[in-house]
Amino acid sequence: MTEREPAMATEEQLDLKDADAMERHGTLDAAAGYALLAEKTWSAFRAFDVERGRMLAFGDHAHTFTGVPDPDTTDGYQEWIAAIPQSDGDGRTAWPHVGLRTREHTDLEPAVHDVVITSLPFADVHFRSEYSKARLLQLHQRYPIHAIAHTLPGGILATVASHRVLDDPDPAVRELLMNNADLLGAARLPATALRTALSDDEASSTDLLLFRRRIPGDPINTVPFIDVEPVAVPGGVAVLNEYFAMSYPEHVAGTTGVVADPDHPDGVRYTVRGSDQPLDVVLHHVLSRIVRQARAENLTAVSASWAPPESRLAPEAERLARRSSKPRTAPEL
Repeated sequence: MTEREPAMATEEQLDLKDADAMERHGTLDAAAGYALLAEKTWSAFRAFDVERGRMLAFGDHAHTFTGVPDPDTTDGYQEWIAAIPQSDGDGRTAWPHVGLRTREHTDLEPAVHDVVITSLPFADVHFRSEYSKARLLQLHQRYPIHAIAHTLPGGILATVASHRVLDDPDPAVRELLMNNADLLGAARLPATALRTALSDDEASSTDLLLFRRRIPGDPINTVPFIDVEPVAVPGGVAVLNEYFAMSYPEHVAGTTGVVADPDHPDGVRYTVRGSDQPLDVVLHHVLSRIVRQARAENLTAVSASWAPPESRLAPEAERLARRSSKPRTAPEL
């Protein structure tokens, strides 16, 4: 008589595990991870000729992405607007932005900005239930579209999102993104890059995506990122975006592979672990390659707010900070 195999968890049980994972996720320190990502992102912005104008940052640790290293608040989801400090020209002190004045974003703000940074909530969490996975993917697909709509033509957009945005077999959302912006490049981060206390079982890899909103009338000039391909990785096969599978596998800032996934029939899932090199060194090389390629295609920052139709638009970001009466909370899954 053979021993009966344990029954797989039900969708309801997995959903409860996901709720616990989200609660634990909020207790883990991610300040160092986001600070590193903000520093490298701003170095890339400067190399894209981002020099002045205004920025919008929203999502997880959005205050850090504005360039403020020690924010007054660290409460989950945030939306901030600020002037873009002028570069000192050497690129070494692009972040932090000492003395930067930020204010909470309101419906009264200008609709479009020279730089938009969105750091999507729960991007590095492995969700177990199909419901949670679908809701997270829907959320992470909607936000880049929303962010592009708030970016001036010629402006630069950075998004930290779940790797599933690029790896989703359905290309419809990526096609919509391509209709409005050119992907300058992407860096795939190790699953525990932002929160080192996460275990491989809890963590999922994230992508840093860099877009330039297309100027009306310009041709599409994007790196390939629409299709997905099956790729053999150590321990199994993963379906990956063509950007990482075919064009730029070296832009994975770690080692690809699989980890055990006992909640589903195939028993494994794709992940990225850290490499032997420090993450800041790997990210520097990846982003430098992305910048060089974009500059070779003349895809640098050009923004209407630098010479706006109404001169009042550019100084808007210099207004004194004011607080919104509307509470800001992370969108529900």
